[in-house]
Amino acid sequence: LALARIMSEDFEEGMKTAEDALSIFRELKLKRLEAFELFIMAHYWLTRKKGREAVPLAEDALELFKEVDSTNSGWTSHAYDCLVQAYVTKGDAKKAMIIAQEACEHFELKKDKRGQVMALSTLATALVAKDDCEEAVRVVEQAQAVVQEIGDKRWEAGILQELASIHMLRESYEEASMAANDAVAIYQDLKDRQGEAMGMNTLAQVALAKNDLDKAVQIARALAGR
Repeated sequence: LALARIMSEDFEEGMKTAEDALSIFRELKLKRLEAFELFIMAHYWLTRKKGREAVPLAEDALELFKEVDSTNSGWTSHAYDCLVQAYVTKGDAKKAMIIAQEACEHFELKKDKRGQVMALSTLATALVAKDDCEEAVRVVEQAQAVVQEIGDKRWEAGILQELASIHMLRESYEEASMAANDAVAIYQDLKDRQGEAMGMNTLAQVALAKNDLDKAVQIARALAGR
C-alpha cells in the first residue's frame, strides 16, 4: 500500500503508511519485515535525492539484514548498496567509500562470490562518486572475473554494461564500445532481446559522444526495426 501511494506521487501519505507498518513489525518482533520496510523507506528518500534522510534508514536496514540473513547474503548486499547510494546522494563520498570497502571485506570473509560481485559493483559506484574512474574500471573488471567464475552470463553482460558506462565517463570511447559490444553478443547468445536493446542503446550513446552521427543513426534504425 505504501509503495502504491508513493508511485501515485502521494509521497507523504506513502511514508506515513510505511512508518505505520514499521511500527507494527517492530512490535511483533518481525525483524526481516522490519528490515524490508526500512530498506524501502530509504529508497523512497533516494528517489527524492534526500541522502541525509535515507542514511539512518539504510544503516538500520543493513544491520537487521546482517542479523537475519546470516546464511543468505542477498539482501545484505542490496542494503550495503543502498547505504552507499545514500552517502553518495548526501555528498559524502569518503563515507561511501568506507562502507563499500566494508561490504567487500564482509563478503570476502564469508566466501560469498555473489555477494562479492555486488560489493565490488557498489565499490565502483563509490569510486565514481570520488571521481576515481580509473580505479572503478579495475574494480568492475574484478567483478566480471568473479561472475565468470560463477558462470552467470546474463549477469556478466550487466557488468559489461556497467563497465561501458564508466569508460564513457572517462571518455574512453573505444573501450566503452568494446564492453558494450561484448554485452550485446552475450545477450544475443541468450536470446535476450531487451538486454540486447540496452546494449545497442549504449553503443548509440558512444557513437553520439564520438560525434559519429551516421553510426548512431544506423544503430537507432536497427533498434526501431526490431
